[in-house]
Amino acid sequence: MPRLPAGMVDRPRLTARLERGRAEPVTLVCAPAGSGKTSLVASTVPAWPERVAWVSLEPSDNAPERFWNIVLVALERAGVAPPGSALAELAAPLDRSEGVFAPLLVNALAELPEPVALVFDDLQYIRSRPCLAQLSSLLVHLPGAVRLVLIGRSEPPLPLHRLRLSGRLVEIRGRDLAFTEDEAAALLQAHGLDLGPKLIRALRLRTEGWSAGLRLAALGLRGHADPEAFVTQFAGDDRTVADYLLAEVLDQQPPPVRSFLLRTCLLDTVCGELADALTGAGDGADTLAALERSNAFITPCDGRGEWYRFHTLFARVLRTRAHAVLGDEVRTLRRRAADWYAAHARPAEALKHAVLAEAWEVAAAIVATNWFELYTSPYAAEVIASIAAVPEPWRSQDPVLAGALACAALDRGDGTDAHRHLADAERAAASLPDDHRERYRATLALARLATARMEGRYETALEAADELLAEPPGRGREPSRERRALVRARLGETAAWAERFDRAEEQLSRAIAEADGSGLDQLAISARGDLAYARVLAGGPASDLRCADDALALAARRGWVNASATASAHIALAVAALDACRDEPCRAHLDNATVAIAVARRPHLDFALAHTRARLAGTRGHPVEGLRELEDWEARHTGGSTLVSERVGASCLRARLHLLAGRLDDARAAIDPVLHHTTPIVQVAEACLQLAEGRPARALETFGAHHQHDVRPLPVIERGILEAVAHRQLNDAGAARVALDQALTLSARTGCCRPFVDFAGVHLEGLLRDQIRAPTPHHKHVIGLLGLLAGNGRDTTPVAPVLEPLSDREQVVLRYLPTNLSNREIAGELFLTTNTVKTHLRSIYRKLNVGHRGEAVARARELHLIGGSSHPGPRERSDRVTPIG
Repeated sequence: MPRLPAGMVDRPRLTARLERGRAEPVTLVCAPAGSGKTSLVASTVPAWPERVAWVSLEPSDNAPERFWNIVLVALERAGVAPPGSALAELAAPLDRSEGVFAPLLVNALAELPEPVALVFDDLQYIRSRPCLAQLSSLLVHLPGAVRLVLIGRSEPPLPLHRLRLSGRLVEIRGRDLAFTEDEAAALLQAHGLDLGPKLIRALRLRTEGWSAGLRLAALGLRGHADPEAFVTQFAGDDRTVADYLLAEVLDQQPPPVRSFLLRTCLLDTVCGELADALTGAGDGADTLAALERSNAFITPCDGRGEWYRFHTLFARVLRTRAHAVLGDEVRTLRRRAADWYAAHARPAEALKHAVLAEAWEVAAAIVATNWFELYTSPYAAEVIASIAAVPEPWRSQDPVLAGALACAALDRGDGTDAHRHLADAERAAASLPDDHRERYRATLALARLATARMEGRYETALEAADELLAEPPGRGREPSRERRALVRARLGETAAWAERFDRAEEQLSRAIAEADGSGLDQLAISARGDLAYARVLAGGPASDLRCADDALALAARRGWVNASATASAHIALAVAALDACRDEPCRAHLDNATVAIAVARRPHLDFALAHTRARLAGTRGHPVEGLRELEDWEARHTGGSTLVSERVGASCLRARLHLLAGRLDDARAAIDPVLHHTTPIVQVAEACLQLAEGRPARALETFGAHHQHDVRPLPVIERGILEAVAHRQLNDAGAARVALDQALTLSARTGCCRPFVDFAGVHLEGLLRDQIRAPTPHHKHVIGLLGLLAGNGRDTTPVAPVLEPLSDREQVVLRYLPTNLSNREIAGELFLTTNTVKTHLRSIYRKLNVGHRGEAVARARELHLIGGSSHPGPRERSDRVTPIG
């Protein structure tokens, strides 16, 4: 909460109106700059019994993540977000999670045990549509224990009209804040001035009661030889006040103070030590305190009197004069500010001032020294904007700036731009002396790692990662935890796409531990999703995919539902559900992944999404729809970076979809260009075509005498089925039984049943029935597969639909019902009150049309809302796939 300026006076008529506002949900204090809005509220709310969370806003706070982070921090500092509460777990929204943040915030505020007043100061700075939409949602659904106080120079574009019509909005406007003659007299007396009624009346009329004008007049009247002449000449309008600030405030200051003001006004906020760094003097803290005591339009902004800021109008006037008077010295001052911020571990501010100072070498050094901290910070976009503001040829001739821009290009999926910047970076680094080249090593290595990650070049990624994880020469300490987390996550992801699943498991597990320990929640979520994806590819649906549920649970607690970081977790669960013949959960996760991936800028995930969507369409009898999914993917990445494995995978799936549509010629045209890639997926696609063309012997020749190595169960199972079908067509029942038994063994272990459904049209059912008649360890599994084939891979039992869709929170509560946890224990797991859990349960029972918990579990399983596990909470997958047999 801001400190009050010197010379504050009591204004009972206004404090009484604010008190009346405590009985209504919203109070609006709206008036021009300098009207005393902030001072009025700040002098009144400390006496309220409610907790007060004060949010001071600036023009740079328009990004939703930054805006709501400030709000959540203010609530935490007010003491209304105890550890473990839903409010404490909530985090500022990320990208596409903006739409779900406001409801989660409303729910969290509704659970507060005591009332709170949430004050938004300088709300006129917030103009972004997402922030205003979320704030509007909060206002409309405001919990009863929360009061909003909105302070701004103009009325915010929020739905206040309903409150106004219903009399539930208390308003204090500029005309209300204008000082009366009695209040003006009290203000002047507080400044040590004793003017007669005539001069007070004249001054009040000239300023129209404007607080800033009256305070300026008070400053000018101190020691003035002729108060009457001063009042006669003084005008309180904005332009005249600006002229007055120069002529009667700045120019009347002693030269040392005037010099101090001109040099420190370049900063948004200033403390004594920073002021000393700019002025070269040693009295910065004393000067700031003296200016604040004299009410010289400078106010403390941290509650401790260490950091100060200038009044907006005064700062604008001062900066204009500073550029006119100081000239090139302004750049020197910016450079000093950059050095001070860099030395005090505030690299983002240091970079901003280095760029404004046009000190390109300093900017590059700041980025080189702090790149990992800047790259993983919530304000990375602002950092990139500062780097992008560096002009050519500096950007391309400095290796660290070019390397940073390469990382940014890779994050937005622009491989062409990334290669250009990386080439610039490596060319510039090669020309540097050895002692200078080392400082740029980490940034260039990160850019090379990111490039290798995008292109699936695991060995190159490994080299870059080893360089990044090595102890920095000459520093005598290990790389930071943030660096280790980021590097291991990127390396593990690359290993997964390169099908180095053991390395992926190792690196991603270590990345998760590092990210959890560093508070890097976004990285922790995406790494868990990548780990789940690697596991489902390597081990099928029966793999331990709790890490995906953990990722989504963490995202839900933070309010980041369907944020970009959740994309890989949704895709992993979609693939697991598809391979286990659970189409509806697959579709649901694909829909969530589509929202998340729109801003994920991870091309490989986009391929996985399109590939899985196309597979789902094909298995549901819509091959043309699947072909369109692949065409759309290709269109999105025309001219971009795609892996060879992705292009081959798309061609193989396209051939199989053409076969499903009865287009043999199109299937042949799709597969022929990739036949030189003798990978299992190519062999499977070619064997499918050979069987469709009536050539079972050629199908067997496609696979060769020895099994092509593949670490993924899916193509191995597919090969076994196709070999069994081919042997059957060649009347070799023994060979068919052996091949099918191998496929069944792997299917039973991994839970991967989809290939049996996909190939049901090639007389597979007869083979499975033959397998039952012969001695087999997979008798139960085969029975289950035959049931799937009878239902075309889906549960065909007619089930009445849910009366009304469950909310996100109700679905989370539902997952705990199969456990032995009591309502109180479920509440503890979810950071809810027991009453809130009971409310959710009543709604769940109503929507499922059941009477008690056991019926709800049975009904939810019928509807595939939960799986068959007895522990389906967030720590174990709710759509767990149990192998048949």
